[in-house]
Amino acid sequence: MKTLYKAYYTTAGYDWNSPDDTHDLTAYVETLEEAMEAGKTVKHDCFVTGDWWVVKETMDEATFTHTHEVVYRYNWYNAVGHRKHLARMVEVYEGVLAKAKAIKPKTEKGEQVKATKIARAEKSLAEYRELLAKED
Repeated sequence: MKTLYKAYYTTAGYDWNSPDDTHDLTAYVETLEEAMEAGKTVKHDCFVTGDWWVVKETMDEATFTHTHEVVYRYNWYNAVGHRKHLARMVEVYEGVLAKAKAIKPKTEKGEQVKATKIARAEKSLAEYRELLAKED
């Protein structure tokens, strides 16, 4: 039995067996540690998700069979992206709240509209701040 490891990354967030968006990060390497180190070099940008994984391939020379098993999976969004998204939404709703407070209504209906916009923005802002606090 021979066991080798290979690291892959994706440009669309699909699984390791999606040939269009999966790219080899390493050749077959002898140790899991080597494959993990290569995976840590994958960077996130707006076109590459930052997801990467390591597949263990075992070959039984006696029966000529191969088995593939994903032994490590790094999901950029779960590890980093979700928190960044929440922080960005806090910024967005702080801006929405500031704009709502800056409204200068001329009628009673306009006052109601302003109050509604402020209430909605404050509610959303509080929800995102609470979610962000849970992430810490």
